[in-house]
Amino acid sequence: ILIAEVYLRESLWNQNVAIARRDRRTMDKLWQEVSETTKGVYSSEECKRKWKNLCDRFMRIVSAEKLPSGAASQSKKNKWRFYESLNFLRDTLLRRE
Repeated sequence: ILIAEVYLRESLWNQNVAIARRDRRTMDKLWQEVSETTKGVYSSEECKRKWKNLCDRFMRIVSAEKLPSGAASQSKKNKWRFYESLNFLRDTLLRRE
């Protein structure tokens, strides 16, 4: 649910969104909205931390895919359960490098 809710709020994940839509107050409000969708299970700070962990893991996997490898490992698909759900981040994260 966290991934879907963050995806709906592009300012939280897309660094290319205009700065005016990414100011501190707006971002805090968006994280609070995400928190509210968890019905009190996670605070906005916990949502931020979980999101950062998901992004970091996804980025490590994407970076590892770019490393040269043997022919046998090229056919290996990633089995992390959130990999496909986070694929929308690929262009944004790769542009940052």
